[in-house]
Amino acid sequence: MRTSTEHGGSWPGRKRARGGNLYRAGVLGVLQSGSPRLWAYVACSERTVLWRWLWYTFSQVIFSSNGMIQPTNQRGFTLLELLVVIAIVGILVAVVFVALDPAQRFQQARDAIRQNDVQEILSAVKRYQVDHAGDDLAAVAALTAGNIYMVVDGAMALGCDDQNASCDTAVTGDSHCVDLSLLVDQYLDDVPISPLGSVPWDDGSADGERGTGYTLERDANGTIRVRACESGDAAEISAAL
Repeated sequence: MRTSTEHGGSWPGRKRARGGNLYRAGVLGVLQSGSPRLWAYVACSERTVLWRWLWYTFSQVIFSSNGMIQPTNQRGFTLLELLVVIAIVGILVAVVFVALDPAQRFQQARDAIRQNDVQEILSAVKRYQVDHAGDDLAAVAALTAGNIYMVVDGAMALGCDDQNASCDTAVTGDSHCVDLSLLVDQYLDDVPISPLGSVPWDDGSADGERGTGYTLERDANGTIRVRACESGDAAEISAAL
């Protein structure tokens, strides 16, 4: 009995060879016939072979034998390159820091709080007046017209003008404080205290303390003006009603 090799090789090998011969014969027939459709078929087949070859080449370069993607460049950064990058980042941080000017931003934030506090105090005083048939809070009604009083939350009787050096508009005298603690709960959550500026402000509930950093004035016509002692900008923060 003759083996497959005696017939010219294994059966799969002969099949592949026969298939290749048939393909080459078909290509020659196409070239001789000149049919456009068959020419397109051949061109498509050739492109398929080309794409397969390109993919094989690409996979050999990019993938290792275990199928993991490998870096195409193993070279790391040199010390000089790292120093250059660090220097560039440092310059960018410095530029951004100067552009943002954090000190100015903090100053503006404190002024925004002061402006809100001034409006809150003024609104509480006027709402009390509306709720009491036009009468002011007793502590406000007792103020001398045109004088400036430090707002406190308690019974601070002396030292009301001790912080005049920090106030845009000075408090009139040592005993010129106005206690607004009776407005708390119904008209105020708390008597506001100015943010830290040139001095740390407090509620002024006892002698020797600084006060809230806000002042109040009542003129002869009953107009109430509330001021913040300090402001980050040149303009004084105040409101009147």
